[in-house]
Amino acid sequence: MGSTVKPQVKLTSSFGEFSTIKDSLEFSGKVGKVGYYFSGDFYKTDGQFSLTDVERKNVFAKWSFPLAENMKLTGLFGYNGASILYGQPSSATFSSQPYIARYGKISLDIDNPGYKITADLKYNDQNITTDIFKTSSRSNISSTVSHDFYKGISLIGLFDIREDDQLVFGIDLDRHTLKSSRFLDSSKTINMQAPFMNYTLNLRAWSLISGVRYDRNQRFGSQTSPSLGAVYRFEDSHHSLVRVKISRAFNAPPLLWIFNNDPSLFVGANPNLKAERAMAYELGYETKPFEHLFVKLNAYRSDVKNAIGLVFDADNSVFIQKNFKRFRRQGGELLLKYAFNPQWSFYGSGAFNDVKNRQTNKIVRDAGIARQRFKFGMNYRTDDGWGLNLSGYYNRWSSSSSLLANDRKPTFDMKLTKKFKNIKKDIGLQAFLNIYNLTNSKYWAINSLPLPGRYFEGGFSVQF
Repeated sequence: MGSTVKPQVKLTSSFGEFSTIKDSLEFSGKVGKVGYYFSGDFYKTDGQFSLTDVERKNVFAKWSFPLAENMKLTGLFGYNGASILYGQPSSATFSSQPYIARYGKISLDIDNPGYKITADLKYNDQNITTDIFKTSSRSNISSTVSHDFYKGISLIGLFDIREDDQLVFGIDLDRHTLKSSRFLDSSKTINMQAPFMNYTLNLRAWSLISGVRYDRNQRFGSQTSPSLGAVYRFEDSHHSLVRVKISRAFNAPPLLWIFNNDPSLFVGANPNLKAERAMAYELGYETKPFEHLFVKLNAYRSDVKNAIGLVFDADNSVFIQKNFKRFRRQGGELLLKYAFNPQWSFYGSGAFNDVKNRQTNKIVRDAGIARQRFKFGMNYRTDDGWGLNLSGYYNRWSSSSSLLANDRKPTFDMKLTKKFKNIKKDIGLQAFLNIYNLTNSKYWAINSLPLPGRYFEGGFSVQF
């Protein structure tokens, strides 16, 4: 948000392979008591295949106006629009998918000593058109026009109790409406309400957090979900702490999984789908064993009733979401950050996720999360404006053999930047070069969506 009368402006332009261009504009400032921020960008690429094109336009604006000393009104509004063409030359069909999304939020914030109150009014309005064409003749096979509208209200109050404790309570009110020219005879609407409350009790090295949430869903029923957690901070020089939490969870599926029936996209509907209900357990540990080393360890487990999984309906040749009696989802992650000095820093993480069907005791395939995932990278900065970022990852997916996954290989991206000082008073210039898939790995989790080979992007930013 802008805080100066003189506007601050930033222009960025980049060029890459596949005839890719991206131009963006940002500016912020203050007019009287009103602070404002605006950004917009235009992106276009031909993609890695002859039948792949993307053109995208985004606009975002935010403003803030003080109504009183401890009260302000904030608004944000955005627009996302794109036209996407996708298909491989060897495929019999290709798809065209233009979409428009408009969203916004108005917030009233009251911040007084001892309490804070926030009220939000939100909306999201999205239109998507999906056309399927024959590759040989370019004739239209099917066309689907969908409209998804969301509006919601959130009320949150935060109150200081005693000297160190905190009480938070509020309510979320949401309404979704879905329309489709292809798979719905009439619009479908779902209303949801969820009041919640939690209390944090601080006792020296301990923080005890208890809470409760009540979910009421017009289509999927209701559930009361209590939670209890604790944080213990060690009295040592390593800033060590342990976190533990147990909670009940309620997860209702989106309307699309119930009504979206589009065989041309191999997507099927399941009107009998139920909400997931689970018990979740979380454990975490953080510490700085050395001055420049930060270590974080997280573990989780959830026992899920009516667990939702993706399956292939061979009779109708579509993928649908289906309930299973019980899943166990569990995993852990180790995160390391090491700052060698103000110029050099390194990071790495390793995560393991396991999803198992408790009824068959078999691993669940295509669960939407990598079974093993490693991230690693380094950052380097110099006093004369040079910067280097190297990031990489290694994934092992638990995909079905039919997807012909070609994973389990490290993939790297490199970003080089240079800031030019003293170009002109109050003007900043930065040039950058990005190299994606540095090792030119042939990688994909699904054989129809391969990662592009090594490609380059370069450009510059001007700030004044």
